[in-house]
Amino acid sequence: MRVALCHYSYPPVIGGVERIMAAQARLLAAAGAEVTVYCGAGGPDPSAEVRLVPLLQPDHPLCVGMAKELAEGIPGVAFAEAQRQLATYFTAEWRSYDLVLLHNVLTMPFHLAATAALWAWAEARPTARVWHWIHDLAAENPAYPEARRDGFPWELLRVSVRGVQYAAVSERRAEEFRACTGQEATVVPNGIDPAEVLQLTPRVAALLGEVGWPAADVELLFHPARLVRRKNLELSLRILAELRRAGRDCRLILSGPDDPHQQATAAYRLELEELAQELGISAAVVWAGRDGPLNDRDLASLYAAADLVLFPSTQEGFGLPVLEAALQRVPLVALDLEVLRPLAGPSTTLLPATVTSVEAAVAVARWLDTPEARHRRKILRTYTWSGEAGRTLLRLLGFSDELSKIPLDHPLPS
Repeated sequence: MRVALCHYSYPPVIGGVERIMAAQARLLAAAGAEVTVYCGAGGPDPSAEVRLVPLLQPDHPLCVGMAKELAEGIPGVAFAEAQRQLATYFTAEWRSYDLVLLHNVLTMPFHLAATAALWAWAEARPTARVWHWIHDLAAENPAYPEARRDGFPWELLRVSVRGVQYAAVSERRAEEFRACTGQEATVVPNGIDPAEVLQLTPRVAALLGEVGWPAADVELLFHPARLVRRKNLELSLRILAELRRAGRDCRLILSGPDDPHQQATAAYRLELEELAQELGISAAVVWAGRDGPLNDRDLASLYAAADLVLFPSTQEGFGLPVLEAALQRVPLVALDLEVLRPLAGPSTTLLPATVTSVEAAVAVARWLDTPEARHRRKILRTYTWSGEAGRTLLRLLGFSDELSKIPLDHPLPS
């Protein structure tokens, strides 16, 4: 399927509409579409061919002339010529496309010659299915008084186009569109890419993708420590087992590689692996350092993605993870060591050395059930491109909503 996306600009130009378009291009390309973006300004994208349209650039001579004419109250020669050239261009370009996604160009007054050209093209019932994404609606926004002016071309901003389907990014925008045009718009919430927002490294994004994050309702526990006995990784494994026994879909990320300075590390790893197997949690444990040490950016990524940090060491010289978790705003559960007390803040829970795995799991669950933690998981479940937001978009446009082909370590263009 050939798909065209059209807006005034595209990443690396910064803007919410631009980012949503880039995400759509990535999703559609992963679903098997051949995607082309048409814009006035933008850069390369691995998911789509980006074609720059000079007449969509505000400094084009015809656009400069058009802006002057409209400011004086009536479209003139520059407007008419810009409209004609754009209509001719898009009619020729999109003749062989199956789907065209327009973004804001029919509802915002930034390039009214393009609005008029695309309005006429869409009304002519082309063979392509046409969707218009309503991110903003000038006719219902007092910040755009020109959208309320009478006559052509301003009136186009207040009328729906016959044969075009409309998608609104929120219930509010759908209500405004209905009030303005009398037509319904399908609500399609925007999404985010958590790996991009959290700036995860490709290595960490790939690791987390293997355990179903963020599409599944997965809770991530992170134990930052080398594989040495005093780090007490056994307790973290037992906490994980208790949480999963209680029905929670938790994963435990262990960052530590084998310690090259301690010969006993390999034996300790085997003990831990045997314990995980005995507890029935082997599939829920991620040995992040198994293929070599993580770098500082990898570690920062794991803190950023984690729902909670486990740090049940039986002895520490200082306790850096307590500070690192606090700076990342991640709750931390540790044993009550004297050295950790000056470092602990309101998001740190210190447990007695005699704590059982059941008691520790209860303390962890208390953090995982805070309103903030629940809301975070709701965002990951509902508003991610690899979750419900992406599936909603693909189903709406007639694609399979299978998202397994979308790599989490493939960042959006920036």
